[in-house]
Parts: sequence; structure tokens; C-alpha cells
Amino acid sequence: MKLFRFFIFIPLCNWLHAQPILQPIGYWREHLPYHNAMDLAVSDNGVVCATRYSLFVLSVGRDNMERFSKINGLSETGVAAMAFQNGRLLIAYDNSNIDLLTQNNIFNISDLKRRNLPGDKTVYHVFPYQNDFYLSAGFGIVVINGLRREIKDTWIIGTAGTQKKVYGMAVSTSHFWAATEEGLKRTSIQNPNPADFSTWQSISGTAGLPAGACQHVFGFQNKLYVQKNDSLFFSDGGPWSFFYASAGKIISSSSSQNKIIICEKLGFSSRIIMLNPDGSLFSQLSGSPIRYPKKAVLHQQEVWIADSLSGLLCFNRNRVFERYVPNSPASAITADIAIFNKKVYAVAGAVTPAGQLQQIRDGISILSDNQWKIQNAANLPPLDSIPDLSSVVLSKNDESLWIGSYGGGLIHLLKDNRIQVYKQGFLGANMNQPNQFSVTGLAFDQNHDLWIANSGAAFPLVVKTSAGVWKNLAVPFPLSQNALGRITVDRQNLKWIVLPHGNGLACYDSGPSPENTADDRWKKFSSGTGSGNLPSSRVNCVVADKNNFIWVGTSDGVAVFRCANQIFSATHCEADRPIVSSGTFAGYLLQGHDVRSIAVDGADRKWFATSKGVFLTNTDGDNILMYFTEENSPLLSNDVHGVTIDGYSGEVFFATAKGLCSYRSTATEAELNENHIIVFPNPVPPDFAGQIAIRNVPENAVVKITETDGRLVFQTRALGGQAVWNGRNYKGEKVVSGAYLIFIQNTAGKETLAAKLFFISKR
Repeated sequence: MKLFRFFIFIPLCNWLHAQPILQPIGYWREHLPYHNAMDLAVSDNGVVCATRYSLFVLSVGRDNMERFSKINGLSETGVAAMAFQNGRLLIAYDNSNIDLLTQNNIFNISDLKRRNLPGDKTVYHVFPYQNDFYLSAGFGIVVINGLRREIKDTWIIGTAGTQKKVYGMAVSTSHFWAATEEGLKRTSIQNPNPADFSTWQSISGTAGLPAGACQHVFGFQNKLYVQKNDSLFFSDGGPWSFFYASAGKIISSSSSQNKIIICEKLGFSSRIIMLNPDGSLFSQLSGSPIRYPKKAVLHQQEVWIADSLSGLLCFNRNRVFERYVPNSPASAITADIAIFNKKVYAVAGAVTPAGQLQQIRDGISILSDNQWKIQNAANLPPLDSIPDLSSVVLSKNDESLWIGSYGGGLIHLLKDNRIQVYKQGFLGANMNQPNQFSVTGLAFDQNHDLWIANSGAAFPLVVKTSAGVWKNLAVPFPLSQNALGRITVDRQNLKWIVLPHGNGLACYDSGPSPENTADDRWKKFSSGTGSGNLPSSRVNCVVADKNNFIWVGTSDGVAVFRCANQIFSATHCEADRPIVSSGTFAGYLLQGHDVRSIAVDGADRKWFATSKGVFLTNTDGDNILMYFTEENSPLLSNDVHGVTIDGYSGEVFFATAKGLCSYRSTATEAELNENHIIVFPNPVPPDFAGQIAIRNVPENAVVKITETDGRLVFQTRALGGQAVWNGRNYKGEKVVSGAYLIFIQNTAGKETLAAKLFFISKR
């Protein structure tokens, strides 16, 4: 049970404040998309809108939107269905976990998730009736008692007791009704054992209702309506009659305030049809901003719409559309992230394991000053023809962006929003897909030459020099599908290139001039002694740390090249595998883990994104300092694709299968301006129980905190450019109210007074 104020059903309160720009250490943030609305519930006190990933609530005055996710109380990320009744909101998640939200609490009902039930446990619809919630699931029906907050019963109603998909439920004065993949079924509302499949009667194929699967059922004015494919049928207790046929596809059908509301998709357009009880047209809404309506509700002469592309919409009393979307990225960020000058640049393209494009056209999302800005086809029309953006790198010379696409070539986005697209004439087409120009990796080197992984092309490595010269380069050893992946440039200006499809890792020295290939040097590494000693030839990522050690993430753990400075001169420069000790057990670092991404923080610690969560180790990788999973932390998913660090703030960003989240860590990069020390929070409030951050100190400096008379209270060493203090002295006691002095001692031994810290204590 978690404390919670769900203010949509009570007068507006300030339970949840906006996420601050400067987050406390240990603070988590979500960066989920809120444009893809899928369901909504309306009351006199506000509107709750479910998105594909979380919820947000619009206050009754429409002046405040509050976000609710796994970060601040919900149990999961990924909403499948929801319903509201009698002051309770039930949320069913994609993994079959369930939350029940009341006025003051969140109760988790995890039985269905934990139950080892073969078959499909997906929840397709939630129907509230009296004090119960009826969940239409892939195997049958689950009944949850809203008062006792527990599963009351389970009904498997397929023929002969088999599991069959149930898509929706309704109730009439005499029967429960279920729309299933076998058709419409019913059982008496007085049935003492509805879990007995034999007590359910099949209705489809009789009395005028066509046979076959039904997608939904609902009651309205003593009649029952059934959605079958793209038509509606109704019955008032007698034979079934035809009611409505869509010219396209029915997305949803329901009743609301004496009207039947149908959301439709008609080719490239969508519309909302509102019908009177006699079937005549009451009203129709179409055109912008209605793009893909999932549900519509009439409330106090206004139409509220959950649109999966436009967010929460309201067609108000003035017959004008209002749009409500919390500030957020365009999509669930699962691809590449770049951070520079306090800005986050993120893309979310994808391909299938077979290399097929997913046609994701969400453009690039940019986080600056705690606000997301989206650059997509709506404001940059050329992006409409360039789906699945895969990689992003920023030019530090002019802060323009270079963005790679899995199939649409290379994009140059300038600061004035001019856009240039490079395909044929600059890049080579994919040899297996001649219409695709695949860019799977980007990196600038120390000379500001841009290196491009042009995967699948005859010459799969391309360089654009700082002088603007383009050159296509061959790789001197055979590669499966001529595929190249991510590129990392180390402190020697060597290029380390991931070779997909189990081909290992390459190191490339382009010499003083990339245009002159006569002095080029290549070296290839794979698994096995004498070949590089990688734990696996399936390499996912590579990064250089502050010592120019090369860390390699593979499908079977991590390896490190500590001889990178002599990589071409050493006869046997092989990777070693850090060994982690835990009690009497010792093993290779992350052996058995699929390591997808590695990041190095300001203290030279290593962050690893894996298929089983996120690991933080010390500098050498022989001690695991933290391990985040979705079970022990607000991490959105254990399936983590990428990790990137904002060196200025120490915030670590995790791109997961369920979207982007971040955690403010204790280490930052040392700032060049070491005279501008930042202490946060300052003053420290009485109930503050977190870590106090002392930023912009010299790298790895000694930080001393004293009373005003010089008596030492605490001493620590900075992690990179930041030190942390929990507000306690060496005895573990909370310090008393008053002023404290912060002294900084750099690595040369010079000590200076850096700042004053004011502590407000109850002691």
C-alpha cells in the first residue's frame, strides 16, 4: 500500500509538484510520452487520461496537469485498460499486474501477474458493476472486489472449458454478457456458479446475430448493443437487428449521456460519430486534431476524446478543440541519446531482428531547461520521409545535429532549423535493400571529422572531413551483410567500431589524413585467446574511460582493453575480464548478461545497461556499487537499451523498452570554472533526508565541512566534480541548525573556503 492523493475525485490539491530543474541526488524522473492517449474517465472534478505508458490528470479548472507513473507511485509502466466507479480507479497493466487507486491510497493486486497460468493473460477491457470490476482477459474473465481489493473469482467460459479471449462485458437486468472470440455469450445474473462454462449460452448465430467473434458489448436504455467487426447490432430482449455499419474501421463503441458514440478510422482520416437512440445522427467530429480516437465521452455538453496521436482533446461548448498533453518527448525513447551543454537529444527508431524498418516517424526530442521540444514532420516536413532515426551526435563547433536513420540516410539539422538530407552521392545504398541508406553509428573525432557507419553498403564506413570532403571506405576483412554498428573515438583518435551479427569488434587508425588510405591500420577482435579474448563475438557497445581503457559490452558480459595505447604495436594486446568478488564467490563481471550500453561518469565509474537492469561499478569494474531493477527501484523496465550521462548534473538517463527515465547520481564532471561552487539544497530544510550536493569542485578534491569556529564536522572526497554529504557528523548525528563552512582542497593540496551552508534542523 502506498500513500496517494488522487485528486480527480476530490477537490484539487498540490499532492505532486512539478519536477524541479535541479533534482536532488537519488531523485528519479520519468520522460514518458503523453501524446498517445488510449482511455479516459470524466467526473465533475476533472479528467483522468490513460496513455500507453502512464496516466495524467487534468484538474477541474483545466489549469493543472499531474503525471502519475511508476516513478511516483504506480506499480508498473504500460497501461492496458482502466475503469472508474464509486471513487475507485482500477488500472490493468500489460503484464497483468493491477493497481486499485482510492482517494488516499494505491493498492496493488498482483495475483494475476504472479499466477502461473498458461495462455494469454492480457487484459483487454475493464467493466465496472456495483462494487466489482470485471476484467476481460485473453483466457476468460477475472472478477475483482473493489471493496476488499482482491480477486473474487475467475471464469473460463470457452467451449468445453477452454481458454478463449474475452474482449468486453456488459450487464442487463437479467444477464451477464461477454463479447468473445467465439461470439456473444451470456449467463444469468443469478447464476450461483458463473465459473462453470456450461452455464454460459452462446448467442451469436441465432435470432439475427451473425456467428463469429464479437469485439465489444454494452448496454444502453434497456437495449444491448454488440460490435461485430465494423457493424453494430442491438436487441431489446427479442431478435437482433442491424443498427450501424461503418464505412471504415470501428475503433471503439460505447454509450455516453443518452448517445451512442463510435470512433472510426476511414483510410487516412478519422471521425467520431454520435448517434441518437433511434440511430439518427446527432453529431459528427472529424478533421484536425482528430487523428486516431480511441475513446470519446460526452460530459456537460462537451466531447472528451482520448486520441492515440493527439493526446487528450476536448470539443468545448464554443465548438472549439482544446488539446491537453503534459510536456514530454514524442515517443518512448528506446534508441540513441546524446547530451551536450545541458541539453538531451533523443531518437526512438527501431528495426526488427531481420532488419525491417518499424516506420517510427517521431523525429527527435530535445530536453532543455526541463522542457521537451519535438522536431518532427509537423515542423520539419522532410522528416516525414525519414523514419526510424537510429543515432544522433552533436557538432560542438556550431551545435548542429547529425542524425542517422536506419533506412533514410543522414540528416543535418542546423540551429536555425534548416535541414539537409544526405543519401545517394554521399552514402551507399544497402546491398540487400537498394532503396535504403542505413546509418547505424555516428561519431566525431578529435579533428572534427564525422565518421558514419553506412551499414550494408559496399563501402560501409564513410567519413565527412572538417573541410567538407566525403570519402567512402572499405573494410579489409569479410563481414556478414557488410554490417557496421556504433562507433566510438578514443583519446588517441582511434575509431572502435561494433561489428554486428557476431563479427566482433574492429579498431581503425585513419592516420593524419582520412583521405589518404595508404597509412590506414585495422585490427579485428573476437572471442577466444589470441583473437582478442572477448567473452563473446556478439558485441553491442564500446566506450573509452578516463584512462583510455576500452570497455566492451557483449552478449556474455564485459571485457576491457587496457593496452589500447599500444593496440597496433603490441603483439598480444588482448582484453581482460574484470572479476567481481562477493563473499566467497568470484566471477567475471556481468557474465551471462547481455550488456547493451556502457557509460562512464565523472568519477570514472562504469554504468552498464543490460537485459536484466542497470549496474554501477567502481572504476576498475571489480565491485558492484548499485544494481537497479524494476522490482527494487523506479526503473521503468529491466530491458534497458541504453545509458547516457549528463556530466554537468550527474543525471543518468536510461532508455528502456518501456520508455526513458533518469536518476540523479553522485558523480559529475569537474568544471573548468571551479570558483563557482553550487550547494544544493541550501539552506537545508528541517525534514530533508537526502544527500546534499556540492558541485563544481576540482576533480577528486577533498571536501571539508566545518563549524564556523573551524571544528571539523565531515570530510569526503569528490566523485569527479561533485561531493555529497548526508547532513550528519562523524558520529552519525544530524547536525544542529546554523551556518557551516565548506573548504575545498585540490589535488595539489591547496585549500580554499568555497561556500557557506545553512542548516535548519529540528534538533
